[in-house]
Amino acid sequence: MIAMIRYLSELLDGRGRRHLRVMLAAQAGQGVLQGLGFVSVAPLVAALTTAPVDWSRFWLWAGVITAAVAAHHALLAWSTSLGYVVGTDVLTGFHERLGNHLAALPIGWFRGDRTGPIGRMLGKGTMDVANIPAHLLRHVVIGLTAPATMILGSFLLDWRIGLAFTAGAVLCALALRLLMVIVRRNDDDYEHDIGVSASRIVEYARRQPALRAYGVLDRPELGTLEESLVRQQGSQSRLTIRGAWGLIVFFGALQLVVTAVIALTVVFTLQGTMTLAVMIGLMIVTLRLLDPISQLGELAGTVQVNADAIGRVRALLAVPPCPSRPNPPSRPAPASSCAACASATTTGRPCSTAST
Repeated sequence: MIAMIRYLSELLDGRGRRHLRVMLAAQAGQGVLQGLGFVSVAPLVAALTTAPVDWSRFWLWAGVITAAVAAHHALLAWSTSLGYVVGTDVLTGFHERLGNHLAALPIGWFRGDRTGPIGRMLGKGTMDVANIPAHLLRHVVIGLTAPATMILGSFLLDWRIGLAFTAGAVLCALALRLLMVIVRRNDDDYEHDIGVSASRIVEYARRQPALRAYGVLDRPELGTLEESLVRQQGSQSRLTIRGAWGLIVFFGALQLVVTAVIALTVVFTLQGTMTLAVMIGLMIVTLRLLDPISQLGELAGTVQVNADAIGRVRALLAVPPCPSRPNPPSRPAPASSCAACASATTTGRPCSTAST
């Protein structure tokens, strides 16, 4: 994710980068406040379960939760509006920078097999890149900061459950990493195949019968349109099936962690080493951990696809443009030169007009 944010900032100007940093800080604050709100439920329940009820402590923690919820919603509204601003900045900067770079590339770079990938990059790729700050980053940042805050808070409630949460977080992180690696490897093949198919369709639109029969310009190994479509269908199927297996592994690991934590909480409570209030608070924290982490797993494939789109844009921008001439060419001689100048070049005698 850090690399994706760094690549995204490269497509923005100074104003857009400032908006991006402020938006990320607001989203991180949302996650921290969300985690603090759920962790604060444990002392709230403890105040209610003591005999007699400690109302002053209850209202204190109720006020903390209310303040956290109010600040969270304020940051949510602010970061959402900033996300659309940054997405608009990405769109404008993306089109301008990419258009200027394409105009500066040498003619020999524009082969026939690059028509489809460039068209897809300017179409779907543009929306994928703009979709990152507008919709995806909020879920990703909150999906990381909120569970991290709740895991740290669980150490204050019971260090044994905190260690269990930490081990579970490492296991889920490894499963998430596996899912993103699967998506990245198969997404590269899918984008290549769909770009080849788009190039072949452009050939048909240009009515080039020889190329339709014998291949794509100087790339006959790419095959006919029918073969390209078959390869595209196969790569899309592999991306879907292997990505589904990665999701199964991730959600299986998440379910295993939640079940283990709940079982440990019940065992410690029955043994008398954990109070009822702490058990209720940890149950709430455990169940609330499912929502942001599940969203993170569901969006992992989309995040990886959009990060790959940024990588393809960076690869295109890294192509060296056509070198510019350091000095402008000299102006040609005027067309009204005298006939003596033309004859002087053959006789070797100086031109009278030039001498005067």
